Amino acid sequence: MNIKISLSSIMMATFCSWLLAGLLYLAGKRKGIVKGYGIYCIVLLYLFSIARIFLPLDFPFTKTVLLEGRFSKLCRLLRYDRYPVGKQGLSILALFCVIWFGVATVRLIRFVQNYRDICHMVSLMAKREDAQCKAVLQNVFETAGKARKVTVLYNKGISMPMCMGIMNWRILLPDQNYTDAELYYVLIHEYTHLLNGDLKIKMITNLFCCIFWWNPVVSLLEKGLECSLEKRCDLCVTKTFSTNEIISYLETIVKAIKSCGKNKNSSMMDGTVSLGISEKGEILDRFRFVADSQMERKNHKWKLVLLTAVFTVIWLASYSMIPLPAYDPPIEEIITEPDVYEITPDNAFVFYKNGKYFLEVEAKNGEDYLFEISERDKDFYTSDNFEYKEDIE
Repeated sequence: MNIKISLSSIMMATFCSWLLAGLLYLAGKRKGIVKGYGIYCIVLLYLFSIARIFLPLDFPFTKTVLLEGRFSKLCRLLRYDRYPVGKQGLSILALFCVIWFGVATVRLIRFVQNYRDICHMVSLMAKREDAQCKAVLQNVFETAGKARKVTVLYNKGISMPMCMGIMNWRILLPDQNYTDAELYYVLIHEYTHLLNGDLKIKMITNLFCCIFWWNPVVSLLEKGLECSLEKRCDLCVTKTFSTNEIISYLETIVKAIKSCGKNKNSSMMDGTVSLGISEKGEILDRFRFVADSQMERKNHKWKLVLLTAVFTVIWLASYSMIPLPAYDPPIEEIITEPDVYEITPDNAFVFYKNGKYFLEVEAKNGEDYLFEISERDKDFYTSDNFEYKEDIE
């Protein structure tokens, strides 16, 4: 299969990502759409938005749409105009690619180094093996219905509970005292993140942000996905809770976030999943979501189906066509000899006579030339604004 990546496919992927991100942002503002299990759909759509940027491809079935005007001028400016860089002449596109890959490489190296530093820091942390932690952790396994090996670590340098580990699961806690209820709610929140694979999603998203750092919609997708993952985690945790248990759970989350303050261990955020963002408005929105999901649910499935359908149509349409700049060839490439001339709507027209189609051309020397053409050629010329006449004498 002839699958390739071009400037136009990257531009289409960027435009599509903007459109999908805006659609998801508007959907997130409509409580009826994300209420209840609709959050799973929202998370999936965020992942599809990210995947669309990751896959700026031209397929064999992709149709080209020729565009003139500003689009063609922009493409010419990016691809063909040369600017001196040292002893070389580079186009803006080439210079942008050098900067893109250079910055992306630096960001990826920093991300890997940061993750290795995090793993080293975690390896030095003390394991929590007290009776309280063992008993509460067993209760968490019973509530979740799945028991996976997970190590609970604590350290005074940790300001907020968080979890990490793709294969070896670890939950990191601040070195402080918890009641049985508080420890239970903190551990089940982080354990649910691990069960849901949220850390893997965050790692992929971080790589995505490192590579496509120049795309202005990246931060919007990243933040929206993070908020949706927290809502999904809260929903999974509280789906069997009573009203009092939900209140206690939310109070524990608020207490943990407040105790963190502004010291959020930013150096560890990229390689872990924590209790979530601490902006007041987003916390309130997150808690309203949990409270609303416990009330009687109305049937909002049709809204999710509609959103998914619109999303799918946009996704497929973005691959079905691709814009290409339309340029008029230089006149010196057309008129190469004295007796060669350009056929335009000004000096030619198409007509139909005796069951056949003809193209009549008036040359510069005043002579008329007649060419028999096919019906397909007729359609081509008429679509290009050539005059069409029928049954002329």
